[in-house]
Amino acid sequence: MDNRSTRFARAPYTKILVDKAEATIFTDSSGRAWYFESGNTQSNFIDLVSQDTVYGYEEAK
Repeated sequence: MDNRSTRFARAPYTKILVDKAEATIFTDSSGRAWYFESGNTQSNFIDLVSQDTVYGYEEAK
């Protein structure tokens, strides 16, 4: 039986199930990968976080 979590992930902003092979990927400073259905939803999610959040977001250098 295949493990669906190796192929699919839940997008954090919209909660939609996305195919990891087709998703826009963002990696935070802790190394955690976040999968989004588009660059637009990734931007919307990033707009919600700050340096003080648990996501480990850091400003681009």
